[in-house]
Formats: sequence, C-alpha cells, structure tokens
Amino acid sequence: MSLSVSLCIVLNIFYIHHIIGKRVILRADNCGELFERSIEDPNNRTTIWAPNEVRGRLDCSICNSQDTKPSWLVTKSTGAADSKRIHVSVTMYRSQCDDCRNQDIKVYILYKALTNDVQKTLSILKKLPLVINLSNAKEDREKSHTFQFNSSQSKFSIVFLSAGSCTQIKDITISYFVCDKNTSNLASLPQTVAPAIGSQRVRGSCAKNSANLNGKEVYGLCSSEGNWKIMSPCVCKRGYSLNIDEKCIECKEKTYKDMPGNEKCIPCPRNSDTSAGKIMCSCNPGFYRLRTENHTQPCYVKTNPSTAYTGDNSGLVLGISVPVALVLAIASVLGYCLWKHKRDDADNTQLNTKVPDIPDSEGGYEEPAKNAQPGRNSQQNRELPPIPSVENVYEEPAEYAQLDSSKRVQTDENYQGLNAHHTKLDRSLNEDVQEYTPLHTGDSPENDAHQELEYVTVK
Repeated sequence: MSLSVSLCIVLNIFYIHHIIGKRVILRADNCGELFERSIEDPNNRTTIWAPNEVRGRLDCSICNSQDTKPSWLVTKSTGAADSKRIHVSVTMYRSQCDDCRNQDIKVYILYKALTNDVQKTLSILKKLPLVINLSNAKEDREKSHTFQFNSSQSKFSIVFLSAGSCTQIKDITISYFVCDKNTSNLASLPQTVAPAIGSQRVRGSCAKNSANLNGKEVYGLCSSEGNWKIMSPCVCKRGYSLNIDEKCIECKEKTYKDMPGNEKCIPCPRNSDTSAGKIMCSCNPGFYRLRTENHTQPCYVKTNPSTAYTGDNSGLVLGISVPVALVLAIASVLGYCLWKHKRDDADNTQLNTKVPDIPDSEGGYEEPAKNAQPGRNSQQNRELPPIPSVENVYEEPAEYAQLDSSKRVQTDENYQGLNAHHTKLDRSLNEDVQEYTPLHTGDSPENDAHQELEYVTVK
C-alpha cells in the first residue's frame, strides 16, 4: 500500500473540497413584463408607476417631481419553489424629468393577494416590513442593486415605493442558490437547496470508481450561498487515478496502479504490458520473470525453454536470469572459502595446545628436557630413553656374599621378587609414555624441543 493511502487510513484524513454555488433563476425580465399594478392613496393623488417602452424594452417609470406623496409598484406573484432565501437584482437609473426631491426607493415583500378594495390594499401595504432602501443615481446612468430576503411562503410579490423620485426600473432578476449535484471530488452528493442561513449537512457516498477505505461518513456542508464544502475519505480504486477534474479515471495503456489511492498510474516495467483491470502488468510473449519477483519487476528473455513458466501477479517466475545465476554462484564460492578458513583455524588451535607434564613416581612433575634437538618432528624419529637394567640399579650387599648358602635362599627369593616387581613397573611406565606421546606431539621443531621428556629411574 502506497504512503499516501496508509496515512489516510491511520489518521482518518478527509479530502476537503469547495464547490461554488449554482444560482437558480425564478424570474428574470424587464420591469414592464413583471408589472402588476400601481397603487396610490385616492385622498393624496400623485404620479403613478407605469410601463414605459424604452429602446425596445418595457421599463417601469415614475416621475414624481411635484411632491413626495407615496406611490406603490406591485410586481406579479412569483413562486418560491423550495427555496428558503431569495436573491433579487434590480437595475435602474434616473428618468428624464425635472429635479426630484427624493431618489430613494423602498422595497417590501408581499405574501398576500391584493383585492380591488384600495383602502384595504393600502392598509396591507403600509404594514409591510421594510426589506431595503435603494438609493437611485442622481444622474442619468444605470445602477444595479442586490438584496436578499428569507421567504416564508410559497409565493411572493415585490413592492417598490417611491415618494418624490424620478426613477426608471429596467430589469428585475429573482433567484435562489442551490448546492448543485456533485459527482466529482471523490464524493457523490444530490442537489440541495441552500439554507436561509448557515449551512446544512448532507450525506453522500463515494463517487464512481472510488472507495471508502476507513468507513468514515461521506458528507457535504451546503452553505446559504450554495457552496459545497465536501468531506470525503474516498480514494480512487485500484487501476484508477485522480485527474485534473478530480474524478477517478482508468489508467491508460501500458500503465497500472496496484493499490487504492489518488496517485498517478505507474508505467509498466520493461517488456510487459497492462493486463485486464489495469492493476498489474504481465510479461509480453517470450519474456518471463524470476520466481522471486512480482509484477513490479521487468521481464527477461527466456534462456531455457524446458524451465519456463507463465507468470502473473502471484509472483511465479518465469525462466532464469543470467545475472541472478551469477550472483548465486559467487555467493556459493564465498561461503565455501569462509567455511575452509574456519576449519583451518580450529585445527591450528588444537595443535598448539600444550602437553601437560607427566608425574613422577613420587607424585611430583619432572621438567621437560631443554636440549631437544630440532628437526625431530615426526613420530617415526621420536625415541624414548632406554629403561635402566636391573644390574645397574641394584647392587648386591657385601653382607649377602658372606652368608652361608643355606641362609641365602630366602634372601635371593626376596631380591628376585623385588627385581621382578621393579622391572614390571618400569615397563608399564614406558608403555604409558609411548601411548601418550603421539597424541600430543606437534609437527614443529619448537614443540619437539619442549615436549622431549627425561625419565628418572625410580629407586
């Protein structure tokens, strides 16, 4: 899984997008086309509003330069649809007449149908709450005004009040905002009428070819101006990438994407092409991968037809690669050399071990001879000192020679027994030394010098 997708899942990051609102036109026309009626107080007669054709269009005109008495203009009723907040745009300019005392135009909203009874109608108009006071230009040039109001009924009419103005109302546009249907930005949201104030939370879903990896809610905040603030944890599926319009589109030929996310598609490795679904690339005919490689690795030419395999995303390989075979061969040689070196070190350690001293008959140890001759480094050339003879060790006492023959028998037997015992002891010692020496004798002259032993005859 790519780095971008792991962070989104672990940290639950939302992709936040802002979409500008859409304006829905309820009515847009010249004022003369929207003109319903003009009302004045019968007890205070003054100039009234009237449709006036100007340059092929029908304006609403009034030239109230004589006084400041009120004159009402009521437009045709307009349906509010499902809108909660209505936006009105008015274009007007100063009419060609004498100087007027008051160029302000007051605006009201009427939700009731008027009757033919003028007094009742005036009573209703006078009780309407003021929405806005539009200040018209004092010179002959157009001036646009915009205002909004919250609609409380399904139908309404706009009422303009002049009290001593010289005014031409050219155009009137009535509209409202919606948060438009959205299928991009990794979220799908329905068209929603903008609320009167604040924002409204609207639940959505992942857009086409995208998926919600962490299960968080997909939603949008629709503002009173019709702007979306989209909160989406969705990312593009495998085989798709995010384009400039923030939509998930399928990877192009010879590219793939094997993990979900909004990253770009990856070019296929050498000697491979996109497979179905655009989630991997398979080797071209005649090319194969190693058994230890997957679809992210390049493909090689088959070197041994009898060992070729068909590979896919499971990582099965295909054939054998000369570079990899060479690496394996070098590794084998290095392994053997290392093993040989360790074995030789172990042999040298054993040969250099010092031979312990041989105890003498009295329980002590005799020092090895220091005058060993160099060059005696083999078992065949090694000689032991001769065993002393009995004659050299035991001398017959003078008293023994003077004894009578009858008294010498027992003495001879004693000497002979002692002599036999000593001879047996010397031979046993000599055999032990001969068995011990081959096991602990090195091949170097230095070892021979230190391991040459002197034997002392036990008396």
